[in-house]
Amino acid sequence: MKKRFIISATVIAVLFLFAFPFVFTQSKESKSTVYKSNTALNEISTTEAQSYLYLLKIYDEKIGVFRPNESSPYTIIDTNTDDLPDTDKELLSKGIALYSDSELQKAIEDYTS
Repeated sequence: MKKRFIISATVIAVLFLFAFPFVFTQSKESKSTVYKSNTALNEISTTEAQSYLYLLKIYDEKIGVFRPNESSPYTIIDTNTDDLPDTDKELLSKGIALYSDSELQKAIEDYTS
């Protein structure tokens, strides 16, 4: 019984040691990892660029949500872009294309949390 407990405790400790750094590196990474499947606007073709529903871009040091072919934001996410990681700022300066309402909702949640 004691041997079984020691083996179980050892297995749990090893799993914790491997999972612990992963959890903290994920939370410290830029929020843009959620959008890696969403290519920056300047890297997609004209046809694809016209099919996005929303485009996230820096707007007056906040995050503007733009609809296709509009120069004014549809809405503004109240997050100061100066506080974001450099990778997020770079992606937002190019534009992050979102293809659904659920992607927009996820982006709003991520950038406001």
